[in-house]
Amino acid sequence: MTEPAHTQSESFIATLDILGITQMMLATDDARLGELAHDICKVFDTVKGMMRDTVINVFRDSEAEKESALALLDMMRFVTFSDTIVLKCPIDKPVSDFEQQRLVMQFFFRVIFAANVMLGCGYPIRGCVDFGKVYLEEKSELFFGRPYVNSLKISETLDFSGVVMTKEALTKYNLIIPPNNQVVRVLNMPVPLNTGRFVDMDCLNWLSKTDYERYASQDIRQILYAKFSAKGKRMGESALRKMANTENTIRAFLIQGEPFKGCKR
Repeated sequence: MTEPAHTQSESFIATLDILGITQMMLATDDARLGELAHDICKVFDTVKGMMRDTVINVFRDSEAEKESALALLDMMRFVTFSDTIVLKCPIDKPVSDFEQQRLVMQFFFRVIFAANVMLGCGYPIRGCVDFGKVYLEEKSELFFGRPYVNSLKISETLDFSGVVMTKEALTKYNLIIPPNNQVVRVLNMPVPLNTGRFVDMDCLNWLSKTDYERYASQDIRQILYAKFSAKGKRMGESALRKMANTENTIRAFLIQGEPFKGCKR
């Protein structure tokens, strides 16, 4: 009997959890569950499509560059399981530093596209990006490694809609893409946990330029309430707390950060 071929790679791993979906699934009949699953799949497809459209637009003047960038994009795994999204980005396959930088930049674009688009569609997410060695068995679709566990455990402690990075992920990100070349911004800030505490963590700024303009001129709380309560989600104490924490995070972004580049909607 042939032993399965395991692949080991150094990878960025992002685990993203859709807030409020578990309660919705438990309170929804089977017919509505099918509609909910279809709607979520459409949102996932939108996120994937936006990334491809961005690559095509950026490299529209060079067919070779465009094909190379799309090939790198296809190296990223995008796996969904119920209310959880897992993105995997192996960094040891590109043959050049330039390709590695491009791959990592595309990965982080996809992460913040997911946070941005899914909130806009009424599915706020929380998540974490970690880095380390992971193992993959292609035929069984086995995903194994500490980064999967770490990113999931950390994301489950977050009490807002947003994405944080571990120190390992941030260190590798800064090593591959120097801070002065980074178009995806990272802010160190107090992050709310579901224990009621705040811990300083590195948070990805997922706001686009359009978001900056809208949140600066409109009622942030009113906008977020519409997003958090969309799709018939119940706004209990936990949801209201997460919404308030997300509002505070957005206000911190508006004061301290800059919007990411490359996303127009």
